[in-house]
Amino acid sequence: MSPDSPEQNGELAEDLGAEFPVMSDADLAWTRRFGIVFEAGRRGKLPVPAVYVVDAGGTVQFHYVHPNYRVRLDSDLLLAAAEAGVKGDSK
Repeated sequence: MSPDSPEQNGELAEDLGAEFPVMSDADLAWTRRFGIVFEAGRRGKLPVPAVYVVDAGGTVQFHYVHPNYRVRLDSDLLLAAAEAGVKGDSK
């Protein structure tokens, strides 16, 4: 999910050859619901970088939120969380 417009997200997904939808939260409605919006001075409000792994039933199996956009989730940890989330679907 991105704060960019649906059109911008569509272009990005096409450029990347993404095989998944890139959702838009241009009005930050979901960002507010998750409590991960911050005031960025002249840039206005922005989402805090976050990762959620949600199973097919809609249950959040894993989440990672860090207010410093330079600190990113380790890819091995994300892969393990995603694999565990998929296994959780088969229960």
